[in-house]
Amino acid sequence: MFARHSPIVHTAYHDLLRSLKDEAVSEIRGTPTRHERNGKAYWYDSYRVGREVKKKYIGEDSPELTQRLVRHHQLKQERSQRAKHRQRLIRILRAEGFVSTDAETGSLLSALASAGVFRLGGTLVGTHAFR
Repeated sequence: MFARHSPIVHTAYHDLLRSLKDEAVSEIRGTPTRHERNGKAYWYDSYRVGREVKKKYIGEDSPELTQRLVRHHQLKQERSQRAKHRQRLIRILRAEGFVSTDAETGSLLSALASAGVFRLGGTLVGTHAFR
């Protein structure tokens, strides 16, 4: 039989998801620039490293992302508060029985995230996708 999670846990999960999306925008180093390709618009973080201009993909244009980009300076200042809030939300999820990953898998997933695999649309399947 399936166990239903409480509304508090559902809210904690969605707050955690929103916080992680805010965190991604707060990591912008340069200027957000919008580029159109094949009728779709995408946002990139454009910044200079020496003589080169680097571009890091932020995401596909959406009203939600545009709103975050407008507030990215404010989001950058609130990073430490969001980190503490995320820790609290994770404790709530674990207390409700959500399963976390082991340290080895966690470091591997963190490396994949740092490399931009998930930001570019990479997806986990199998056991780790459900954790």
